[in-house]
Amino acid sequence: MAAEDEDIGERSGWLTGWLPTWCPTSTSQLKEAEEKILKCVPCIYKKEAVRISNGNKIWTLKFSYDVPNKTPLVLLHGFGGGLGLWALNYEDLCTDRPVYAFDLLGFGRSSRPMFDNEAEEVENQFVESIEEWRCALGLDKMILLGHNLGGFLAAAYSLKYPKRVNHLILVEPWGFPERPDLADQDRPIPVWIRALGAVLTPFNPLAGLRIAGPFVVRQHSET
Repeated sequence: MAAEDEDIGERSGWLTGWLPTWCPTSTSQLKEAEEKILKCVPCIYKKEAVRISNGNKIWTLKFSYDVPNKTPLVLLHGFGGGLGLWALNYEDLCTDRPVYAFDLLGFGRSSRPMFDNEAEEVENQFVESIEEWRCALGLDKMILLGHNLGGFLAAAYSLKYPKRVNHLILVEPWGFPERPDLADQDRPIPVWIRALGAVLTPFNPLAGLRIAGPFVVRQHSET
């Protein structure tokens, strides 16, 4: 088992040089936030940074239940989430079988690898990381429960590795539709749209929420 304090995440890029200092992007702040969330979990669990290929690690929680031949339940969180998403569910879910939850690559306290530019290859990177995680922990079969993006990835994994999945549970699953093959796709893109895309490229979809920082917290406390 890796040390709990081991630095798993990668530092953010050039944006951190001028973004407000309250942006919670450091590994120490991620750890602190996770500990606050998991304080409400009454069950005993183990933490582990599971090593996979290319030097990547997947941050994992394991809730043990000593019952032979019980297929473990594996939880895949949604977009913008992490293993803390299930904080209020762990107690009920781990009453009769082992339960695992982990941060997907690029989320939470897991590694921040470079992803491919092609959607199909990115999907494959996620699916293969799940398979490598399973092999590293020696799990023969799993019950996969995926929420949101995790539901999409759970389904994609099940299609590629059906013999490793006993049951598939999807909670509000979603994915990205294929780009339509229409004739008007060849029309030139206006210059202003290209310029806007270039400006927004360095930001991820949650950048606005991060920049809002304490303003979001203050508004929430007032309501």
